[in-house]
Amino acid sequence: MQHLALVTIKKLADESGYTEDALRSKIARGDFAQGVHYIKAPDGRIHFIVEAYLRWVESGNTGKAFRSRSIGTESASGQRSKFHQRQQT
Repeated sequence: MQHLALVTIKKLADESGYTEDALRSKIARGDFAQGVHYIKAPDGRIHFIVEAYLRWVESGNTGKAFRSRSIGTESASGQRSKFHQRQQT
């Protein structure tokens, strides 16, 4: 399977373990920023930017939207996330 740069909320929920409602709640309270972690298609559908989501997960940041532009998805221990590993297969 080719690595996807964008995924729907449903796909991210299926792969990440968060429910669709939890992801929408994180958007509503500002944990994810539009244009940084996700984009809206012209029809209003939300698509998450996979690399930005992975940076958010690995950041350990519990505050409002983590806006790092750093490249790479390895954690401090050098481990790849389960979501990233699935996307690479």
